[in-house]
Amino acid sequence: MAKLPVSVFVCGPSEPQDLLCKKKIDIVNALRENSHDAMLGEEEVEELKQRDRASGRPVRLDNVYENEIASAADVVVILRGSPGSVAEFHEFFQNPNIEAKMYVFADGAHDAGYSSAGALNMHELLQGKVVRYKSPDDITNCTIKTRVQEIVSNFQAAKWIRQQHIA
Repeated sequence: MAKLPVSVFVCGPSEPQDLLCKKKIDIVNALRENSHDAMLGEEEVEELKQRDRASGRPVRLDNVYENEIASAADVVVILRGSPGSVAEFHEFFQNPNIEAKMYVFADGAHDAGYSSAGALNMHELLQGKVVRYKSPDDITNCTIKTRVQEIVSNFQAAKWIRQQHIA
């Protein structure tokens, strides 16, 4: 089972000085160390653009590539902590195939906001895949990273069990 990688698309803030951005990169590195296919939009989108350029296809908008990445991933993790990551959440929430595999980490300090009172609560009701954290404590104490690793480990076990029934 340990050799069964899980593809995980990790989304979140992209400003290098942002604590949550640093945690996003830390999460991706930890998952990669455990032989998972952990992906960052910043890396993957550029690679997909280069692929299109090389084949003579027009370059598409970044969100089109991110939807492609999210659709192909086993698990999508959104660290909802910036305007861009809130937008990613809302866009992915509209796609049932992505929404079903999406885990959203949301700062509890924003529970009264429009996004939390609407789409986030709806996602939680439909999927139960919302993890509320307290900033900055849960970011610096690695609570978020540990929880993502648990989610991926549980998904890996479920994926392995499913494969045993197919074989």
